Amino acid sequence: MPKNTTIAVTFTNSHTTHLLRSRNINAPLPGTISVSSPLGVRPFGGGNIYNYESDGLLNQNQLITNLNSRFNKNLTIFAFYVFNHAKSNTDGAGTFPANQYNLSDEYGRSALDVRHRFVLGGSMGANWLHGVRFNPFVIARSGSPFNITTGSDLNGDAVFTDRPSFAADCSALYSLCTPFGNFNTRPQSGAALIPRNYGNGPSSFTVNLRASKTWGFGESASNRPASGSDGGGGGPRGPRGGGPGGMMMGGGMRGMDGGGTDKRYNLTLSISARNLLNTVNPGQYIGTLSSPLFGKANSLGGGFGPGGSSGNNRRIDFQLRFSF
Repeated sequence: MPKNTTIAVTFTNSHTTHLLRSRNINAPLPGTISVSSPLGVRPFGGGNIYNYESDGLLNQNQLITNLNSRFNKNLTIFAFYVFNHAKSNTDGAGTFPANQYNLSDEYGRSALDVRHRFVLGGSMGANWLHGVRFNPFVIARSGSPFNITTGSDLNGDAVFTDRPSFAADCSALYSLCTPFGNFNTRPQSGAALIPRNYGNGPSSFTVNLRASKTWGFGESASNRPASGSDGGGGGPRGPRGGGPGGMMMGGGMRGMDGGGTDKRYNLTLSISARNLLNTVNPGQYIGTLSSPLFGKANSLGGGFGPGGSSGNNRRIDFQLRFSF
């Protein structure tokens, strides 16, 4: 292991309360919907009353490992890995329960429960290529959970968050067998529903790469006069060329360029490839059992840096920067 190496391991435990969620406080009372009374009995009469409540909670545990290592002037790497476990009873102010009168079944996987995250990056100089510098940036993560719902409003609360129960086999009435499990889309009253966010979405993997070459000219920055002698201010200057152009893929990873010179003027030509391997990373799966697209994605996942979802397509950027 090189001397200039740091490894940090951190364990965090967080317990958050008073998170927002929503509830229809005037939904039909359980067991009151029937053929003779299709609208059921509501506690306040009339229609639906949607109420924001701040009684949600989140419990999260994370193991975070960071590594930074400078092998030599031509090779620097950094990496971090996060093992994450998060459970909650809400994913935001717009989260409605499956049963407006039973909130105990809502505690399950949080939308933040992405179990694994990994990032690897660095800076590599290639003297045999006349000073060309490479900056790889690899991102990998496991899938995030998604909620599986029936697609029907079985309890008349005007909210389509009804979850199925587990089915013993596929031959029973209203049963569906899927890659995520066997479900009964019309569970009997009092039947145990599947947990919230029971499904697990697709993982993602992206390789980004930047190659740059810097030419320096003019006087040496270290030989410039001290502050006040040339009106420029500041003392001796070190190597140039980091600056904003050193941001990795435009995504905010500064300081990875490292290709400057000790000259006053620097001209840097760079080529950045976002999603170099053109890996297809699907967006979140559709969790509505009544949809023909259940368990499939109809969009691409978001990419790293500017560009939003288009970041999942291979993108090549050329940049020419002059610094002084």
